[in-house]
Amino acid sequence: MPASRKALLISLLLILAAGVAVAADLSYIHFKIQAADSSYSSFCNISTEVNCDAVSASPWSTLFGIPIAILGVLTYLFSMALAFTMLTGKPWKISGAPVYLTTIGAGSTAYSIYLAWLCFAEIGSWCILCMALYFVNVAFFILALLTKGRPFREFPELLSHDIRWVFGHWARITAAVLVSLLALGAFVAGYVYEKKHEPELSFRLIPLEKPLSPEGENVIGNPKAETTIVVFSDFQCPFCKRMEITLEKLAAKHPRLRVVHRDFPLDMACNPLVQKPFHQHACQAAFYANCAARQGKYSEYCAFLHRNQRAIGKPMLEDSIRSLQLDPKRMEACLKGDAVKDQLARDLSAGIEQKIAGTPTLFLNGKYRLEGKLTPEALERIIWLKPDEYKKYISDK
Repeated sequence: MPASRKALLISLLLILAAGVAVAADLSYIHFKIQAADSSYSSFCNISTEVNCDAVSASPWSTLFGIPIAILGVLTYLFSMALAFTMLTGKPWKISGAPVYLTTIGAGSTAYSIYLAWLCFAEIGSWCILCMALYFVNVAFFILALLTKGRPFREFPELLSHDIRWVFGHWARITAAVLVSLLALGAFVAGYVYEKKHEPELSFRLIPLEKPLSPEGENVIGNPKAETTIVVFSDFQCPFCKRMEITLEKLAAKHPRLRVVHRDFPLDMACNPLVQKPFHQHACQAAFYANCAARQGKYSEYCAFLHRNQRAIGKPMLEDSIRSLQLDPKRMEACLKGDAVKDQLARDLSAGIEQKIAGTPTLFLNGKYRLEGKLTPEALERIIWLKPDEYKKYISDK
């Protein structure tokens, strides 16, 4: 074998080995994300634009129910076996290996282009590891093409010859069966895992009699996102705290989602529906949060209230100005002014018009109220719903 061809084949084996390593890492990330491990964040979860977690959580991370990353591992391992037979002629020499490798490389490159388009047009995030695989696939195709040495028109003849050769001896038949069983086992394992961790979609979309504006002053996530969840919340409500934290994590992970926070304090001091003392500092907490928003610290203030929810009261709220380094004079002017009072009145009026009976209450794109088991997994599924899929979950009750 010429030294140049040998060098090309060694380079091909190295690039395929890199593909195995990267695809295996992506498989790990995919399984952690699908298992809804809220404490997990991959090293390339850098921003909404560069986020492997968002890509791994998308519907396009699987093909026929199997994680694409696992398919990648199997494809690279199979290709390495073919390249190895070309390099050594051992254990068996497969005459069509060069053409097969070039075909697989071409298909992998074409699929990479499709996945890159999905990241750009549908998901809105780029995955560093995925981009590494795009490079691997292009290099795979070029190297396979350089080492091919046989015309594509011979593909049917070569394939027929190799099939007859494989089934011409019991040892080769046994090896082919074992490899097929291992590949099938990997397929089945991936499929079973996906099904086991598939979220229970026990939520409902209740059409609104009157549309709700999906806009608001306090927005978390991508302002141009395709999906908007409006949450009416109360800072002294423990269920609201959990929901707000969940929504904030989802908005950070998915550029397709923006979350609009609107206040609905269950406090008779500002809410006309509440007729007896309940969350007695919730109205004041909403005022402080909205004034902090005017100093660009809404998210920080919400996190502060969530951390200290049980201590919410006048002393804690006054101390929050110092703790979060807010401008005392601007806070005082804001709290005494009409702007935040009018904002809270608008939120309360919108909530009353939608017949909100408790908090948190969520609305999707200003057209549906979300009800049912709104687990993090279910909310993640909702983010990816296309409008034509809504009908599967619409309920009038």
